[in-house]
Amino acid sequence: MSQPIDLNAIERKVFSAQFRDGLQDIQLGLLLLGAWFLLVDFTGESNLFREAMPIYLLYCVVIGSIPWLGRRWITARRMGTMKPGTERKLKIKKSAVILGLIVAIQAFLVLLQVMGIMRLDGGRMLFALGAGTIVFLPIALIAHRNSFLRGYFHAAAVGISVTLIILFDTGAPLLYSGAVITLMGLIIFIRFMIQHPLPDNHLNTEEG
Repeated sequence: MSQPIDLNAIERKVFSAQFRDGLQDIQLGLLLLGAWFLLVDFTGESNLFREAMPIYLLYCVVIGSIPWLGRRWITARRMGTMKPGTERKLKIKKSAVILGLIVAIQAFLVLLQVMGIMRLDGGRMLFALGAGTIVFLPIALIAHRNSFLRGYFHAAAVGISVTLIILFDTGAPLLYSGAVITLMGLIIFIRFMIQHPLPDNHLNTEEG
């Protein structure tokens, strides 16, 4: 007797394949590195925040386009494209909203830190852990919904970074987590390019 086909499971498996190229990792890593550079200049002072904020916002827009452009011109040519169903599209929209809220929360917390408004003494540890958890849970939820295993590592890295930033008034955690995630993404991307070369028919089309 044949077993029923779980179409949702098949769709999740196919959809999760888009993360094989490492572009999502590179994007997040570069965003974290950009946030670190926003916090500190070469002397270690946090006096570039107001002046650099517009540049950082433009930087976020450019870096945010990496997965879209990369999958359009690199991944799709090697693995094809998949059009998500209605339910999957709804999940993608919800994930985008959650990510937007995460960025807003992080920016708000960093702003309070840099401007000296947030100076918690007795409740500093509790607040730091709470802020880290607030950032961790949505990213982990997105990873779960998209069957993206590396997303759990991303969630832990960002959550711990936010906690340490609040506790120690330093942007170093952004540097370390951003560098590790970017390097991991680059390794995955290079391996993806080697494992999935352009098909012969595509090369013949371009040469013709």
